[in-house]
Amino acid sequence: MTSLLLALALAANVRVADSNPYLEEARKQYQTLDYEKTLDLLKKAMSWSGTTSAELAEVHLFRGLCNLQLGREGSGRAAFRAALLADPGLQLPPMTSPKIRQFFRAEADLLAAQTASVSAPEPASSPSEATSAAHSPDAPVAARPPAPLTSPAASPHGSSLPAQLPLASTPAEPAMTATRERTRWPAFATLGVAVAAAAVGGAFGYQANDLAGQSGDAVYADDHVRLNERARDKARVANGLYGAAAGLAVLGGVFFFVF
Repeated sequence: MTSLLLALALAANVRVADSNPYLEEARKQYQTLDYEKTLDLLKKAMSWSGTTSAELAEVHLFRGLCNLQLGREGSGRAAFRAALLADPGLQLPPMTSPKIRQFFRAEADLLAAQTASVSAPEPASSPSEATSAAHSPDAPVAARPPAPLTSPAASPHGSSLPAQLPLASTPAEPAMTATRERTRWPAFATLGVAVAAAAVGGAFGYQANDLAGQSGDAVYADDHVRLNERARDKARVANGLYGAAAGLAVLGGVFFFVF
């Protein structure tokens, strides 16, 4: 009984001693957020002679985590791909950020799609059909691809040679874009009128301010009243033009986005 317990203890010590020491240090270093030093330890873990396939998958997983934390998306996703190739059932640590989890799921889905496309079986005929087709006197020697549609064309020596017919193209998207650009002229025209109304309103506003200044400097009361009335008239016109320009600008914006 004592010998059995001693043998079990020695086996446990051998398993602990055989684990990758650099991987264990890298796990601890990753918790300190020192990702560059973690990557150095992971390089040593990859080159350690006793690394198992499960440990190698974990090494690639931590390489992906460190590179993504450092903003190296390409290196991080490549490391995730290598980790999933080594162990398709590999999982991320519990506290991994949602963005990194998204990259990991994308690589897992891509790898699964590639594996499914490679392993998909091709439809095969039954052995009896294959045997009868092979021994049939009418069976073709080799399958040939279908010939393209041709039309006779004259060769330089006068003989008629088949020439491939050009395929008709339908540039639907450029036509749609051109139509959409043509229908935007109401928006541009409306915005142009709005700019013109604002400019004319500015001119009337300037004249109103000038007349108001002259009214304040007038010596006689009649001149003061007359100039003040003219300034008010100019101001009313300016305000009307400003309002019209604002309304036209809004209408032009509606035309631009609707048409």
